[in-house]
Amino acid sequence: MVDPLKYSYYLVLVTEKKKKYDITNFVEDLGWEELENELAARLSCTVKNDKTTKGRISSLSKPGCYLYLYYRYKTGTAQEAMRGRIVEWNPSAKSTIKAEGL
Repeated sequence: MVDPLKYSYYLVLVTEKKKKYDITNFVEDLGWEELENELAARLSCTVKNDKTTKGRISSLSKPGCYLYLYYRYKTGTAQEAMRGRIVEWNPSAKSTIKAEGL
């Protein structure tokens, strides 16, 4: 039987300059949905706008940048759940980011 508590998720931001950053530790909430009869998926998350070694999250994530959501079961290999472009972004103390894509 599959134990849902043994899944872990990772969120990776790909910037305009194609740099990849694991922003999992900054995510406060995350949800995604795949609708019936549609190829696209939607991801919505709230990310702490903390300072990183490369600047604040809001300076790295902008509309048009990509988000990749990965999952892993137990200690298995990470698999891509979805990827999408940021279409909505509200930089503040807690940035709200929405992405749509395949």
